[in-house]
Amino acid sequence: MPRTFFPIAPLLALTLAVAVAADTVWLQDDVSYKGKVVSEADGEVLLNPYNSTMKEMVWGLKRFDRSVVAKLEITPEDPLRKYWFDSSEPKADHVALMKFCRANGLEVEAREEALEVLDADIGNAEARAGLGASVNEIIAASPRHNPGLREATKDWAALGATERRERYAKLKKDFGVTLPIQYFDRVARSERHAAGVVTEDIHLTYNSQRASGVYTVWLPKNYNPHRAYPMVLALHGTWNGLGGIGEGHTFVKHFTYAETKKWDVIVVAPTADPRPWTAKGDTYVLSVIDEACLQYNIDMNRIYVTGHSMGGGGTWHFGTKYPEKFAAFAPAAAAGSGNELDAAAQGTGMYIYHSSDDPSAPVARDPLAAKRLRDADADFVYTEWTDQQHGWPQAVIADSFLYFRRHHRMNKGPKGPEPIHGTRPSFAEPLWPDEERYFPATRAPGRPGELEDLLAEVALGGTIAKAAADRLLELRNPAAVKPLIAVLRDLRADCHEARFQAARALGAVPSVAASSALLGAIEDPSWKVRRAAAEALATAAGAEESPWLALAVHRLGHEFDALAARWIRDETWAELHAFNAALVATFAAWGDPAAWTVVDEICIRRILLTEAKSGSDNIDPEPVRRASAVRILGALPALDAPSAKEAVDAIRKRLDSPEVKAAADDAEKKIGG
Repeated sequence: MPRTFFPIAPLLALTLAVAVAADTVWLQDDVSYKGKVVSEADGEVLLNPYNSTMKEMVWGLKRFDRSVVAKLEITPEDPLRKYWFDSSEPKADHVALMKFCRANGLEVEAREEALEVLDADIGNAEARAGLGASVNEIIAASPRHNPGLREATKDWAALGATERRERYAKLKKDFGVTLPIQYFDRVARSERHAAGVVTEDIHLTYNSQRASGVYTVWLPKNYNPHRAYPMVLALHGTWNGLGGIGEGHTFVKHFTYAETKKWDVIVVAPTADPRPWTAKGDTYVLSVIDEACLQYNIDMNRIYVTGHSMGGGGTWHFGTKYPEKFAAFAPAAAAGSGNELDAAAQGTGMYIYHSSDDPSAPVARDPLAAKRLRDADADFVYTEWTDQQHGWPQAVIADSFLYFRRHHRMNKGPKGPEPIHGTRPSFAEPLWPDEERYFPATRAPGRPGELEDLLAEVALGGTIAKAAADRLLELRNPAAVKPLIAVLRDLRADCHEARFQAARALGAVPSVAASSALLGAIEDPSWKVRRAAAEALATAAGAEESPWLALAVHRLGHEFDALAARWIRDETWAELHAFNAALVATFAAWGDPAAWTVVDEICIRRILLTEAKSGSDNIDPEPVRRASAVRILGALPALDAPSAKEAVDAIRKRLDSPEVKAAADDAEKKIGG
C-alpha cells in the first residue's frame, strides 16, 4: 500500500528498537532452541532455526516430541512490524490502523494514517483531531487532499522553467504549499507513465554520461504520483527461466503474479549488458535506482532488491555493500557473499533461497551464511527446497514479498539497528545532482536555441537523447551534422547510447560528411551503434557508397567467423544478427543490384544460415535468426537479383517456422519470374 506523507514539512526520523520475532522451545532438561515454530500438530513441535515457515524447508528443521517440551514461548509480533505489514494491504482499514497506532504509541504512523483516512473521508472528525489545530492548513497544502491545488497544477508539464517558478510562487501564496518546486516537476514527469502495465526497455537518462542501459517497470494499477510506493529492484540471471536470454523485460514477468498484485509495489527490472551485474561497476544499478526515484514517487524507506542466479549474486553484492539503501533483500540460487553480517548490523532484512540439488550454483555457501546470521541473532529467513535444481518457485517469490512487507529501512544505532519511522517520498526530496540537466522543463518547439538544446541532449544519452534525436529527424537541419558527428566519434565506453542516437539523427540529412561518419561507425565497438549507423545510411547516403559498405560486410564476415569458431555471447548473437539484417535493408533501400553478391555470400549464407555456438543450454538461439531472416526476406525483392529466389528457398528450408515461411512466400511473390 502506498503511504500518505505530510505536505507541510519533512518528518524527523524517530528511532525505537524493534524486535526480531523469535520463538523459543524449552525442553524438560532446561535446554532451549530458538527459531520459528512452524507446527504443533500430531504430538510434536517443529522448529525452524532459520525462520522459514515453508513446509518444503526441511534442512536444519528440529523435531521435538511434545512430551519432552517443557514450554513454548511464541513471541508476539512487534507492533511496528505488524503495522508495516497490515498497512501494506491495498484495501487496508485505515481507521482501524490509526487507532492501532495510537494505542501502541506509534505517533508518526498515527498521523500518516489520519491522512489516509482523510483521503477517503475529508470530514472524519477523529482523523482531523489527530492532526491537531493545523489540519486545515495541512489539507490545503496537500495536492492529494486538495482538488483545487491539483487543478492549479494540472498543466505543469506544459510550462517552461520561468512559468513554473511564477506558478510555484502563486501556489505558496494561495495554498500555503511547502513542498519544493521540484515535487511538481517530478509529478508532471510521472503522470506520463501508464499505470497497471509493464513498460519495457526504458533507456536510462539520469547520470547517462557515466552509465548506460535499459530497464523495465511494472506500475501498480492504482499508481498515483501524489502517494509514495515501495519499490523492488529485480536483477535477472544469465537466462530468464522462461526460455530466453536474461533481460529485464522478460524477468519482470516473474513479479506480475498474484502476490505482487496484492501489494501495491513498483517493480524495476534493469538489464545487465554486459554481464555480470558488476561488469560496469556499481554506477549503472545505482543510477537506475536514482532515476526510478525521480520518475516514480518511491518511499525511500521501502526499497528492496531481489534476483535469481546471476541476479542473486548481484543481490548479494548490492544488498551487503549498500545495506543503508535497502529495507531488505532476497537473493535466490546464488552463493552467499560473506558480508552478510555487515547488512545485519545495519538492520537490513535478508530472505535467502536455494535448492539443495542446484547443479548450476552449488548450495554450500548459503547454509553457512544462514548459520552465521542465526548465531548473530540477525533478521533473516533461509529457505532451502530439495527438488527445484536451479529454479525459483513462485511460492518462494511470494513468500519473500511477504517478508519484504514487514521491513522498512533501518538506522545503525549505538545498541543495534533502529527503525526509521514514517514515509520518505522521493518526490519531496531536495534536487538530485544534475536532475534539471537530465530532466529539463518543457521547452516550446521552434524556440531560439532549440537546435543547441537538442544537440546537448543527444550527448547525454538515455531517453532524453532519444526524444532529441526524434526531433532532429523532424527538423532535418544541416547545421546539426557536424556536432552529431562529434558525438558519434566519442568512443568512450559509457557513451554508446549517445552515439546510437547521434547515428539515428544523422540519417535525417543526406551529406558526404554524414555518410562518411556513418560508414566509420559501422565498426563501432557497440553492435547497437553499428546497427543504427547502417540504418541511417539508408537515407543519409546512396548507392555511390555501396562499395565501401560492401568492404564493411567483408570485414563483418571475418569477424563472424572468428566469433563462431569459439562461442558467441547471447547479447552479441542478437545484436550481430540485427546488424546483419540492417545492412541488407540498407543495400535494398539503395536498390543497388551490384550488392547482391556480398549480400548472398556473406549476409545470408555465411552469417544468417550458419549455426554457431551461442548462449547456454537454457537459451534457444533460433528466434534471433528467424527475426533477422524475416527482415532480410522483406528486403530481397528490392535488390532485383536473378538468384534471389534461390536465396529465399535456402532461408525457408534452413529456418523452418511459420513467420519465416510467410515472409519467404511474400518475397517470392514480389520477386516474380
